[in-house]
Amino acid sequence: MITSRPATSLEDLRLAESILSEAWLHDGPFVASHPGDLEWWHALAAPDDLAMHLRLWNEDGALVGWSWVREHQVHWEIRHDVAGVPGSRLETILTAAIAETAGALHAWVPEDDPTTLGVLARHGFRPKADRLSQFQRRLGRDAPLAGATLAAGYRIRHVAGDAELPARMAIHRAAFEHSRMTLVQYERLVTLPHYTFEDDLVVEAPDGSLAAFAMAWWDPVARVGEFEPVGTHPDHQRRGLGRALLTYGLERYRDRGAAVVQIYSHADNAASEGLYQAVGFDRRRYCRQFERPADGVRSAI
Repeated sequence: MITSRPATSLEDLRLAESILSEAWLHDGPFVASHPGDLEWWHALAAPDDLAMHLRLWNEDGALVGWSWVREHQVHWEIRHDVAGVPGSRLETILTAAIAETAGALHAWVPEDDPTTLGVLARHGFRPKADRLSQFQRRLGRDAPLAGATLAAGYRIRHVAGDAELPARMAIHRAAFEHSRMTLVQYERLVTLPHYTFEDDLVVEAPDGSLAAFAMAWWDPVARVGEFEPVGTHPDHQRRGLGRALLTYGLERYRDRGAAVVQIYSHADNAASEGLYQAVGFDRRRYCRQFERPADGVRSAI
């Protein structure tokens, strides 16, 4: 029988992250998230307690998965290296997510995952138009990287510490106009297991302000990296800053011995799609958004 409990500590967060590391180590065919994603979501949920959104799922005394539910979104990862049927576990996880969500519920799912698509259909989820490209770059110690010249007067560095968090938060909000990030959220982020100031990469403009950023999450267990989020201040766009910063980040990952690095892009964003492919990322798949409308309500695709 599968049961669940709320995550109540950073140790529980690490347990959930260990499932992701295992999925990457076993080359899980549909693994989509990185441990850094869980920490990013937890930071954005501040000041909510972890228990409000993250649940750990157990079966016969063994940890078999986790789920994250917040703001009408559900995410999950299920272990595929333990006996049992992953689809039946997902049925249970989705049933619980639906029960605790008032209104519509959304999920991002690989378009080439028939098992998950079938479970979603049985629970009333329907495809939406929004798609994400899951880009990946395989690396090795000798992997060649495309050159990128940083514009004159700019320099790449990392966030200088707690004192620079307001400026780091401000450039994030400038790059993403609908962002609601707060200093409280960023202050939580820097306390989480996979965050380091050294991996919070930025481009400094000639006047000393921040012009671009790329959060470089690193999983040393699976040796997998992820850039999330990546952005450039509107006043500094079209100067090649993103390309230079990602190339620098890929060099750091290569030196660490990363096996693969991933990054996501909205499929209809021609600028980011082009940028990521220009620095050597290949699209592994598309992930589509699915919606389960509120009971009794149907929405158009």
